Formats: sequence, C-alpha cells, structure tokens
Amino acid sequence: MSASAATWVGAGVLVWTAAMAVAGALCRAAAAVDAAMLKAHRAASDAPRVPTPHEAVAAALVLLDVDGASLYRAGPADELEWLAGDGFASASPGAQQHAAARALRAGATVESAQQPPAVFEHRSVLVAATPVVGPGQARGALVVSSLRARPSLTYAERRVLRELADGLAALPELELARPVVATNPEEGLR
Repeated sequence: MSASAATWVGAGVLVWTAAMAVAGALCRAAAAVDAAMLKAHRAASDAPRVPTPHEAVAAALVLLDVDGASLYRAGPADELEWLAGDGFASASPGAQQHAAARALRAGATVESAQQPPAVFEHRSVLVAATPVVGPGQARGALVVSSLRARPSLTYAERRVLRELADGLAALPELELARPVVATNPEEGLR
C-alpha cells in the first residue's frame, strides 16, 4: 500500500470516527430532550384537575348519597348566584339558598331539618350547606338536601362535604366578576 493510499485510509477512519462521535452526541442530546419533555408532560398530567361546577355537584350526589346538590357563587352584598345543581331536590330552592347564605355568614357547615309532606312520616328533609372558601374570602357555598330518617349529617358526611368544598376553592367560576378598568386614560373620557 502506498503512502498516499495509507493517508486516505487514515483520513477516512478519522472522518468516520468523528462522524460516529457527532451522531452519538446528537442521539444523547435528543434523548435528553425527550426525557425533559416526558418529565414536563408527566408533571402537567399529575397536577390536580379542577372539576367543573357540574362535576362537583355530581360528586356530592354520589359521595354523600343525597337527593340533591347545588353550588352557589357569593356575590357582592350577600347576593347568591346559582351555578349548578343536580338531582331531585328534597328541599325548595329557597330553603337551599337560605342554607347557603347561613353557611357563608357562619363560615362553617350549617344543617337544618324540615318537616316533609305527611306521606313521609318518620323522615325529615335535611338541608346542609358549607362555605367554599378561597384565598382570604368566602367564594360560594355547596348545598345538599336529602329525605332521610336521621335529621343531620354524620361526622364522616360532614368531613366529605367539607373536603368537596375545599376542592372547589380553585374553581374559576367562583371568582367574583371584576369591573373593567380602562388602561388608556382617553378611553375613560369617551
């Protein structure tokens, strides 16, 4: 083999080795990017999802085994706005709204038993409400009603109702509407 051919073979081996090193580095970089993207995707999917108002009401119906549930948003001047409700309400909407207002004023779970129609003797209409408290303020109330022999919630039911309400504090639907403020001073003069 001549010196010229040996030089070309040596150069070819050197180029091939360099190309493999670059390819290996690119593969490692791509794997690192894939791992970072997968980690970010897992973190995003592991974040707790905030339920919709209707999902929250359905969860209350199922977990507490009640006849009806409603979610109210607290407004200015003790106003309540109905957001979602489901099931057969054993109590009137007025009784549910009254219980929601009492829970917001008390800052705690309130319960009341009402006399049902005469057909349901030995039973009471139970209405229970708990406030949904966000950062520093009451944002709404979760109300449940049921026709049952026991005129109050059990300790476990109270705890489940409170946990449901705590999970609703992040609902964007419970945020108070903020007035629109003009960012341009000339817009306010028109």
